Amino acid sequence: MKPSPAQLQYLKILADRTGTTFTPPKTRSEASREIDRLKALPTERRDEVARERRQVAADLQAGRGDSVRYRRRETAGYGSEARWAHNGVELRECRECGDGQPVTHTRCSSCGAWLRSLAEAEAHR
Repeated sequence: MKPSPAQLQYLKILADRTGTTFTPPKTRSEASREIDRLKALPTERRDEVARERRQVAADLQAGRGDSVRYRRRETAGYGSEARWAHNGVELRECRECGDGQPVTHTRCSSCGAWLRSLAEAEAHR
């Protein structure tokens, strides 16, 4: 028999209080065991949860972790045709549109603006 809506709601509340997650139970007995497991865990203090959320928000605002994001100039093509644009070739960045161009070019093939090296582009960020 499927777990009751009340059991599922209580599981969500307990998971939020303890700062954990759970796998949705398939039966009422699984739900009861999961409720017992979560009730045995210590609850997180509200001030810790609030501080952690503020820290995550501050990190997102400050751009921490952005180095793992790819930039528009690093990829070329769309969908199944998408690929890394440079394939080991040094790129320059367009001063106007931000597109990456091979180092052999001095003007952007997209908009015609002058290019700058990626080191110069990173220094301007």
